[in-house]
Amino acid sequence: MVTTGPPPTQNAGGRYAITEECDGCGICASYSAYSFAASADAGRYFVVRQPVDGSEEEALLRDAMQQCPLSCIRDDGQAT
Repeated sequence: MVTTGPPPTQNAGGRYAITEECDGCGICASYSAYSFAASADAGRYFVVRQPVDGSEEEALLRDAMQQCPLSCIRDDGQAT
């Protein structure tokens, strides 16, 4: 998938977010390029698109949560 526009500077509003502890390893994006993108300096990742509840994209995001070595992907439980 090709993305356009400026690199992200914060998480997209919604249920899922990546915390400041992210070290930019990119494991999340390897699971779901739909939901995650790197900052301009690739020093960390952000949730750039919130998945639809129960979708394949949400399942991939949740897989990324389980694999994140720093456990920095959060689910606040509040769907938008």
